[in-house]
Amino acid sequence: MESDWVEKANNQLTGALEQFKNTISLEGWKTSHKKGMKVFKLHKENLDCAKSEMEFDCSAEVAFNKLSDPSLRERWTSNVRQVQVKQEIENMKILYILLKHTWGVSNREMLIAQKTQRSEEGTYYIIEKSLKDEEFYQNDTKNVKAEMNLSGFEIKPSGEGKCKVVYLVDYNPRGKMPGFCKRKTQSSIAKQLLTLSKTICS
Repeated sequence: MESDWVEKANNQLTGALEQFKNTISLEGWKTSHKKGMKVFKLHKENLDCAKSEMEFDCSAEVAFNKLSDPSLRERWTSNVRQVQVKQEIENMKILYILLKHTWGVSNREMLIAQKTQRSEEGTYYIIEKSLKDEEFYQNDTKNVKAEMNLSGFEIKPSGEGKCKVVYLVDYNPRGKMPGFCKRKTQSSIAKQLLTLSKTICS
């Protein structure tokens, strides 16, 4: 199963960076939270996204290195129970992520393709999408197979020792879940940026 993951990941991520840039630039984002950072929601056609924006008190390189480090991901939030690097090649990783949900709601698991890139202007990008792998999704466990339609970071230098970080999340938890949980999931993930800034810049 794992032998063809890299090829599948390349196919899955083709055009994902442009899709990410286009999505964060769309009109219609509505502010839902401003304390310490800006959080936005977007409901448009087949999109149901959240994004957050915040300035970090560290360089873009430092923020990028830590945000792209899977070993730190379990510190992002208490919901991230497990992260495993299944494969890694150059600027691409295949990640298994197990998410813990509230009592009464099944845990979610995802197989994620992650790709990183740095522009000539010094802006860093971390782009993620669920890896379409039939064997993984047919694997019978107690966990629900969630889907990351698109997720990513734009990390742009904003002055000496500072950077602006934009975090986008288009996440489908799938399976049975109370409506209020589904509505909160996107924005709660986006709000992790405040926790991330404290972890990274401390």
